[in-house]
Amino acid sequence: NMEHGLLLILLIFIGAYSTDTFAYFTGMLLGRNKVLPAVSPKKTVEGTLGGLLGAVAVTVVYGIFVINGNFYNQIPVYHFVIIGVLCGAISQVGDWAASAVKRYANIKDYGKIMPGHGGILDRVDSILMVAPVIYFYFTVVLK
Repeated sequence: NMEHGLLLILLIFIGAYSTDTFAYFTGMLLGRNKVLPAVSPKKTVEGTLGGLLGAVAVTVVYGIFVINGNFYNQIPVYHFVIIGVLCGAISQVGDWAASAVKRYANIKDYGKIMPGHGGILDRVDSILMVAPVIYFYFTVVLK
């Protein structure tokens, strides 16, 4: 029900998925140092930083061209940098939390719909954590 709510919903997905995408490719190309091997053995510090920087870059571009292109009041770019950092950090925390639950329960996937991908919950764990943060930022900080 927020003004331009669809654009903000898309921001949640863009922030979470750009983090996952950049973390994956940066980790594959440059990853050497494990970040949380007991929880998620393939994730690296380099991938984590790549995901964070990727989220910032994509969020800033989306903010400038899409959100500011449709809002009457222009949002300063530094807010999109902050939102990108929040998305990049919170998204990865959500991913690690879901991985920790799977490790604790001793299961590989949350379901059988997407075998090898961790199940549906693994695809949306980041979004579940990022959504309230984005909502809070736009309703409290940018009020």
